[in-house]
This record gives sequence, structure tokens and C-alpha cells, in this order.
Amino acid sequence: MTYQHPQLLWLLVALVPLAIVWRWVRAMRQQKLSRFVDNQNSNWSVLNPFVSTTARRWQALLLFTALALSVFAAARPLFGTRERMIRQSGIDILVALDVSESMLATDVKPNRLTEAKTKLRQVLSSFPGQRLGVIPFAGDAFLQCPLTTDYGIVLDVLQNVDTRTIGTPGTNLGRAIEVARNAFREGSVGTPVLVLITDGEDHSGHVEEQAKLAAEEGILIYTLGIGSTEGSPIVMPDGTLKEDADGSKILSKLDAETLVKVAEMTGGKAYIADGSTSLDVKPLISELRTFQQTDFAENRRVVREERFQYPLALALILLFLEGLIGDRRERKISRGMLRRKEAA
Repeated sequence: MTYQHPQLLWLLVALVPLAIVWRWVRAMRQQKLSRFVDNQNSNWSVLNPFVSTTARRWQALLLFTALALSVFAAARPLFGTRERMIRQSGIDILVALDVSESMLATDVKPNRLTEAKTKLRQVLSSFPGQRLGVIPFAGDAFLQCPLTTDYGIVLDVLQNVDTRTIGTPGTNLGRAIEVARNAFREGSVGTPVLVLITDGEDHSGHVEEQAKLAAEEGILIYTLGIGSTEGSPIVMPDGTLKEDADGSKILSKLDAETLVKVAEMTGGKAYIADGSTSLDVKPLISELRTFQQTDFAENRRVVREERFQYPLALALILLFLEGLIGDRRERKISRGMLRRKEAA
């Protein structure tokens, strides 16, 4: 099972302090009431004879369980697959740009990141009127510009991303592909194409798993490898060279093998710079134009089934049951109480 929005699962952690606060409030309430009785345990039923603490515990349990199930529903679980006929028109292009610190290496002048932006502008400007989007990634990734036909917006977003855009260090190619899959699933109407430009250094370990899922969903991945296999030091914005914990200079190398494997798994192609010349993106543009010309083609696409309905329905049932549980004991009037009432 996977999730369309796995980051929302972190909300489950928030339920723990919420439960602690709830328990603390109840304890404080009990403490205040104990000031009016000599022995809280023996006199609580006398002070408040018609409140059921067991019922209130059940109410809390049902409420917190419903909240947890609601979080799972919001994360949109995906389980199982089915084939769907997609009527495609044109091409939808998402570009995933590596903005990790390794892209500040200077084996490509002035550095890898600046050169990558230049090449992406060249690619995107060749497809006016098509739907374009931008995904910056490093140790994490997010969809900064959803698919749109407004080239100006895409260009502005692309121009402003840098190594500070993603706060998580490292390079997670798998996460970039996962975000692209979610974006295409939300509303792709053309041939879904992901252009992944990076030096190929992956620290996630699940890039091939995500590439396999992308292939099942009909997404073509074209990789652009930028950098050199010999490696180059990383020049930080303040002009210093990035060092490891031992004080040694860090060399960033192009991992062409990973980029070729990812592209081939999805039916795409890899375009790798040799380090001595600038990356040529004209073959990529020519390749993508073949999809641009196939208007209104019908294709079968394997899509993952959304299963958010089940945890959501169960959460609603639990909330309904929580409302049915009363927190009052059944009132039982003793003979002594009746005599006192008659005497009064």
C-alpha cells in the first residue's frame, strides 16, 4: 500500500500530545473536585452520582480512533490497480530539477545548477501551449508549479529555485518521481513525461521502485545527466569548498548508470553530458515533439485504486457511535431518598 500524500501521516504524531493534554485536563478536573471531598475514590459517586467515567473513556477512545482514521483517509491510500482508457491530447511535461548542494559543483561552468536551468528553459520554450510544471528536489521534493499552459509562470518558478528551496539535504530521486506520479494522477490530459535533470547521486535507495511504479502508470522519464564522472568540488555560495566531517573536500560525481537505468525502465531515454562539452538537449526536444503531434490518442494506463473511502467511512461510523454513548449512569432512587423526599 502506498499513499498519495504520505506527508500527512505525520499528523498521527500530533494525536499523541493531544491525548496527553486531554488526560491532563481530566486529571486537573478530578484534582479540583477532590478539594470538596475527604476521599476522592469513595465520595466521587456521592458528589456526582450520575456520571459514568467508563462511558467517557469509551467516548475518548472512539474519538481519537476516528481522528486517526481521518488522517489515513486524508493521506489518500492507494491499493490495487486497474486499467483505464485515457484519451490523451498533446503532452504534459513535468521537469524535476535537482537543487541539492552537489549541483553547485563547477565541472560545468558556472556550475551545474545554472547550466541545468539554461537547458530546461531551452526544452520548455520548445513546447508553447503544452502543459508544463516544475518540481524542485533535494533530500525531499514538492510540486512548486502544477501543470499549466502559462509559460511565464513556469519560467519565473524555474528562475527562482536554488539550493535553499528544499530544506532537506541530500538527493532523493525516488521522492521526485513519486511527487511527479501524484501530479500526473491529479489531472494529466496528455502524454505524461517527466524530465529529470540531476547529477544522478541518489541517497534514497528506492528510485528503482518509484521508476517501476511510474512505468506501470504510463509515465515516460527522460533523464538529463549533468556533471562529470571524474568529480568536482562543491563551491558554496560564500566561495568556500564543501567539506565532510573530517575536513576533507567533498567531490561530487555524475552517476550516469542510475540515470540510464531509470530512463530505460519507463521507456524513456537518458541524455548524459560527457563533462567536456555542454549538454545537448536538441535530441530530447525532437523526441518529445513526436508525442506532441499525437493528438487525441487513446491509451490504456494502469492506475492505482484510491481506498480513502474505507478509513473515512469507518471514522464516520465511530463518530456516530461516540455520539450515541451517554456519559450518565442510570438514575436509581433508593428507599431512603424516597423517604427524605416525602418528609420534605
